[in-house]
Amino acid sequence: HYFLSFYYATQYILDSTDGAIKIINANGSGSIQITPFQQYIGGLTWTSDSKSIVYIANINGYGAIHQISIDGKSHFILYSPHNSLLFSPALSKDGNKLAFSAFTDSATFKIMLLNMQSGQIIQLTKGSSYDENPSWSADASALVYQRAESVSPYNWAGSSIWYIQADGQNNTRLTKAQYQCYDPDWR
Repeated sequence: HYFLSFYYATQYILDSTDGAIKIINANGSGSIQITPFQQYIGGLTWTSDSKSIVYIANINGYGAIHQISIDGKSHFILYSPHNSLLFSPALSKDGNKLAFSAFTDSATFKIMLLNMQSGQIIQLTKGSSYDENPSWSADASALVYQRAESVSPYNWAGSSIWYIQADGQNNTRLTKAQYQCYDPDWR
């Protein structure tokens, strides 16, 4: 499965619809592929200086968070756990913190936090729930995210939106819906 991903910056559009990242001029002209084909590329996120892209590639059950320059010449892996799927990266506005969802040993998705300077990873959410789609506050002090107590394929019924501080404190439910609440966006 490939997900349609378009992300806009001042001058460029990113496209990962066919399993590779392409940069396209904002006027629709030109298309430069900067990554090789991958099984799944998602969560394209511009760095704060718009000179690099942070993204997740999941290949054969293994996920990694990558950073690549917009010319494709500088590429490195920021985080690559053993045998874990990764999703939903969210880079803080200051570029110092990356929140994402990882499939953990407890067979659930949890919100993780990567310190972009030190490389330190911490798990923010705990328990048996499925936590995905983090979104940063403007000052990078807190996140909102989607939580479901149980999940079946393509069905997050009963999911709700939660708030958590960047240090893992004050994990608080914000919505109580009978149906799906997903993809929170903190603006």
